[in-house]
Parts: sequence; structure tokens; C-alpha cells
Amino acid sequence: MAYKAVILSHVLLFVPTALSALSQTPLALQRMEHLNVAFDVMYVDLRSYSLELHWKDEEGKPLATFARLYQYLERHNRRLLFATNAGIYDEGLVPHGLHVQDGQQLARINRRGSKCSVTSNFHMKPNGIFFVAKDGAHVVETEAYDERKTHPFLATQSGPLLVLNNRINPCFKERSHSAYIRNGIGVGTTEEVYIVISEAPVNLYTIASFFKDILHCPNALYLDGAISSSCVECAGDERFQYAGMLAVTHKDKGR
Repeated sequence: MAYKAVILSHVLLFVPTALSALSQTPLALQRMEHLNVAFDVMYVDLRSYSLELHWKDEEGKPLATFARLYQYLERHNRRLLFATNAGIYDEGLVPHGLHVQDGQQLARINRRGSKCSVTSNFHMKPNGIFFVAKDGAHVVETEAYDERKTHPFLATQSGPLLVLNNRINPCFKERSHSAYIRNGIGVGTTEEVYIVISEAPVNLYTIASFFKDILHCPNALYLDGAISSSCVECAGDERFQYAGMLAVTHKDKGR
């Protein structure tokens, strides 16, 4: 069986389904199947490309859509290669938890929640934080973040954690009927990031097992569901509104 892999030079290739094929180029978008569900996987090698987090424009207003993110980066002579929504947010397009952008903390860490909470995904502990610092990309449990005393370039908080230390979150039920379009982010090595979105509604266990068993990410974080989306051709994409948005761009040698 083969699947389509879109390399971001906009060349369409047909490659084997082995995970090794995904990482043969520093930036690749690929569709893979797991438990009869298709997932779109963006592989980013941080040694060759930049991963950024954006929320507001020059006037302090939320960018909100991928189209406006595209325009914002264009004004700053940057090319948007791929985008997806970041962590869960509140009314008014305000991040619900930690948001660090260009090294500046714009929203504080949110410590509320309880183990396996059923009130909301964000508060279903263990929840966590994805961040990129000088030593690369990481996904950590919220309670462990302060202990690292890190100064990240970017950080987004969400919940629940999908995979922690090679274990699927024990709160998840394999046969859960709670199914939505879902996206998440996982770390292979500290320089290899996998951004995943399901093409059909899935439960949390299914997307977690995709990160663990197929992508072999020892740690992965759920981003959001229901209105989650991603784009490669983002210039006219105004389907949904978000607070934080993750953007893949060409690496700026000055950064």
C-alpha cells in the first residue's frame, strides 16, 4: 500500500508507508492510516525550518484566522508553509493556558484541573505544555514545567497529554464514543516535531496510540478538537477562528 506525501516544495510523491520515509526530507506532509482512520502528519526538522507561535497582529488584535496569519507574515517578509491551531482558548480568543511567543510570555500557566477530569479536555490531568527552547522541542507535564527552569522561544499549554514517557494517558478509554476531529503535537527527538490532525472524528485513545505506536513519539500533547484544522495553502483560509496558531516558516538565519 502507498499513500501521498506532499513535500513542501509542492512536489507530489508516492512513497512507502514506513515512518522512515516521512523523515527523509526536513519538511513533509503525509497522510497515514491507523485503526481505519486517516491522519495528516506534518514532519518538521527544526534544524532546517522554524516553528513559530502567533496570536496577535501589530495592533494587538488577535490574528484569528490562517488567512490573517498568512498576511501578517507576508508583511514581515516571511512565507507561511503550514499552519494549525495551537492550544485551547477562551471567549475573546484568549489562550486558556501558557502562551509564550518570541520568548515573551503573553498568557500565564493554568494549573487548574484534576486527574482524569470529565469537565473539560484541558483540565483532564495530566495535561501539559509543548515548548521549544535552546535545547530543542519538548512536551512535558504541566507540573514538571517549572522544575526545568527553561526560557522557551515558544510554548503552548493544552490538555490532556496524549503520551507521556512512552505511555498512553491512562485516563483514555480505547472504546470511548467521544469522537471529534482532533489535532496534537509530538516530539520524536528534540529536533523532530510531528503535527497531526485526524481526517475523521476519533477518540483520544486513537490519536494517542497513533503518536505512540506509529510515529514513536515518547511524548505528545492534545491541542484541540471539533474545530481543529490545518492548511498548506493558507492565504484564503478563514474557516475558523483561533487564539494561538502554530506556523512553519523558512528558517531565518538572523533568529
